Order: sequence, then C-alpha cells, then structure tokens
Amino acid sequence: MSAPQPLSRKTPKGGRMTAKLRKTSVQHWVSDMNSDEETIDKRRTLQMSDAVNAMNSQGKWVTSSYQWFFCFRPQPQLPWVCALTLDGGSTNNGNSSANSSAMSVVKNIPYAVDSDTPNAHSFNLHLPSNLTSVAPPLIVFVHGGAWRSEDKSDPAHIATATALAARTAYPVVVPNYRLSPKVPTDGPIFLHPNHTADILEFLKFILEWNGPEGKRPYDPKRIVLIGHSCSAHMLSSIFLDSTAVTPELTPTPELASAVKAIICSEGIYDLDALVEDFPSYKSYFVEAAFGAGPKWEGFSVARYPVRKGAEHVKWLIVHSTGDTLINQRQGDVILEHLNGVYGEDAVSHNLKELDEEHDPLLCGKVYQRIVGDYILKLFP
Repeated sequence: MSAPQPLSRKTPKGGRMTAKLRKTSVQHWVSDMNSDEETIDKRRTLQMSDAVNAMNSQGKWVTSSYQWFFCFRPQPQLPWVCALTLDGGSTNNGNSSANSSAMSVVKNIPYAVDSDTPNAHSFNLHLPSNLTSVAPPLIVFVHGGAWRSEDKSDPAHIATATALAARTAYPVVVPNYRLSPKVPTDGPIFLHPNHTADILEFLKFILEWNGPEGKRPYDPKRIVLIGHSCSAHMLSSIFLDSTAVTPELTPTPELASAVKAIICSEGIYDLDALVEDFPSYKSYFVEAAFGAGPKWEGFSVARYPVRKGAEHVKWLIVHSTGDTLINQRQGDVILEHLNGVYGEDAVSHNLKELDEEHDPLLCGKVYQRIVGDYILKLFP
C-alpha cells in the first residue's frame, strides 16, 4: 500500500501565541502560587521551559554539547533535571534523524498538506536504538496545554517520548495540533472539536503511513494512546461515543480496532466540575476552547457511552496527589464512569503513587515506569 498523502487542513489565521521564556526565579514562582491567570502562565512556563544549561551536583553550571531539560518541583529551591540528555545542535525535518546514545528522532513530519499552520500539523517520531526487527506496537503521546499552548518539541515532551521509547523499545510519536487563542481576539475563534479533529486526522494518517523513507517502524494494528491534561479529554472524545455532540469525531472502524489501550494522566473529563473547583479556569481557557457557558455538560467525556468498535480498549487512569492544577476529583469522576461502562477488568488506575506537580511528573521516573510497564504488559 502506498503512503497516504497528508490531508489538507487550512485554518483561519490567528489564535496561536508562543510564550516567551520568563526569567523568574524558583523562589518567586513558589511564593506567587495563587490561581490568577498570570501566575498560572508563570508556573506552566517554568514547568515546560526551553532547553537551558543545567546545574550539576556540585552547583556548577554545565556547558556542553548536551541539552538538559529543566522541570521544577513545587518546593522552594528544588529544581530538578529530567533524567535525559540528547545530543544538541541539530534540528531535523522530514526524513533526517538526530542520533543520540539511545534514540533517533525524525522531526516535523507533516500529516496535512496546504496547511497555513504547518507546525501545528506535524509530528515527531522517536525511534529507540533497540528497535526489534518485528514491527512493534506504536505509542502515541499527545501533549496537553489547556487547548491553548505547548508543543511536541517542548523539553518535557521530548523527555517523556524518549524515556518511554527506551523503556519499551517501541517507537513513540508526538503530534501537534491547532490551538485556541491565548488571549481574547477579534479574529476567528478556534473551538472544540477542532483541536481533537486534528488529532483524529493524525491518527488516521499514521494508520496508513509507510514511515520515513518508506520504512514503517511499527505495527499500525497495535497502537497505544497517551493523553496528558487536556489531551486526555481529546482522546476520550474520540474513543468514547461523543456522537450526540461531536459526530465528526467518530473514528474509522480500522482506527478503533487498532487502538488497544488509552492512558490518561492528569486529565480533564468534567468541565463543569473543573470550573466549580477552579473558577478562574472559565476565563483562562474553558471559554476560549469550548465557548461561553454557563454549562458545558455536553462536553463531559465522563458521560459518554462506549464507542461501537472500541469495546476492546483497555484504560489506565493516572493522577498525582501533588497536582495543584487539576485536582483528584477529575480522576475519580472518569474512573467511576469507565468502571461502570467498561467494567473494572478493562480499567486500571494509579491515583496514589505519584506526588509530583502537573507537568513535572512527565519527567519523573515513577510516571515513566507506571506508563512504560503498563504498555509492556499489554503485549507480552
């Protein structure tokens, strides 16, 4: 079968803003932890900052050929570095690869043609050095960011993909998608389900894509999806039955069959409950992504039934006790719902072991172990 052509995906101009790295100290970040929008942006920027030089165990700044990825714990003066380095200095597009001691990365592969936001319609492919000759399953990690920020190449997303690929010996793909405006705009707005529709088109693309240079490095009939934060909602909107409100998110029978499991971490599942617990989120991102309220119960994935053709899907729900951005209530709501519609044998959960903050947990060894080992058990 020849590789499919990326789908055309024109979109109105406007909407995306790239956050600039803030020069804010850890001490200031911790002391300023309230829930107003400016501080939320500050916290997220620090959690997902650009690659920077890191401080070694002797307190000296490291300047070398490596990129170190900075994440922060929510305690004063406890910066920590993701347990990963990649060879620096190379940016690769399309069919070229960047080699490190454990990974090659093919960057910025398009999944839509004629797009006026090409970065939003592209993905990175992370290939482990110990890739087996028999086509392995494929891991898809979809980043979060409140439907309005973050990128496939953010340091923590690279760290997560690389760690999972190394742990499982399975390739990992990380797609981008179009985002809602960060600030109110007089231009075109960008609402749900458009972000999720991009991910659906991406999943259809990789189902038939022949891989870089015509060599597909994975089995397209064995796919595991990982959604973090808002992307847990996005994946649930596709693979639970949202037909009543978003029929355009219906997956093809082939795609529904190919997806064997969905892992959701720190997810958003009930928007009304979220706004009830975090009132500032209404103006911060909910209205920008879903339109004016006052209620959004139609978009609560914790009310959707099982999707026809996806009855076989296994679920893992992960939530950290240390997450102050999305509370435990969200994890409890989706777990209760999935147990009811799928049965407890199909649904696993880990709601107690993690204690890191919302985004830094991605860089942590505990998260990577929980997720990586769950995936390995799916394909003994």
